[in-house]
Amino acid sequence: MQLSTADASTLLRGENRTCHDFADLDYALDHPNSAYFKGWTTMDFDAAQDWVDSCFASPPTKGDRDRQSLLAQRRVSLANRGEIQQNDKKMKEFRDAEIQAQQDRDAELKAEESARRVEEAKEDARRRAEAAKDLARANAEEVQRRARETDRRIKEQAHNECLRSDRYRRHEAETRIIDALNRESDAQKALDRERRVEEASGTTSLSTKHSAGESLVSAQDDVTKWWTVYLQHGGDAKNPQALSRSIGDPCN
Repeated sequence: MQLSTADASTLLRGENRTCHDFADLDYALDHPNSAYFKGWTTMDFDAAQDWVDSCFASPPTKGDRDRQSLLAQRRVSLANRGEIQQNDKKMKEFRDAEIQAQQDRDAELKAEESARRVEEAKEDARRRAEAAKDLARANAEEVQRRARETDRRIKEQAHNECLRSDRYRRHEAETRIIDALNRESDAQKALDRERRVEEASGTTSLSTKHSAGESLVSAQDDVTKWWTVYLQHGGDAKNPQALSRSIGDPCN
């Protein structure tokens, strides 16, 4: 006698059943009032039938055939009472509810993902707008900086051109001549005073005379030098003493 593989298993109501696990099934088949088959669906009876059939000996034993026959009878009995159909309906409703719940979860996740992407898009747009503002601000600042630099260069160029102009050189010469004339006058006054002191006291200060004399000669040399510059750049005064100090620097 060749028996089927005892270690083969069949999944029944969430559990793997082998050919050694018929004790509870056989008990339920022998006791019509057993609650073993409560809640069984068409799928459960199909799986139980496969389990029983897979464990048939070769040739089948009386126990194999009795188990097969009793299982079929119990299935017909429960189907006639509508229990299997009710359980199928409940299982379908349960699975439909699971499917709907999964679809609801998927829709919720999809909505969350969509909302996240919208927020990311908004944030990206905000960052781009800020970057555009920063760039525009930087460009405006650069334009202003260049304008200031251009204005500075223009003014610097104009100032340098002014410094080379006859008008400025005359102004500079006038200023130097008048300053030299003032120094000449001060030196002459110092010499005159020293002469009066000498006449009054009978003594003289050679160092004072020397210092005043140096200042006088230096001032006279400056007058001569800058009077030449004044004339070279269009000055029309008759003599240095006719000059008056100009008001303000013509290049500022």
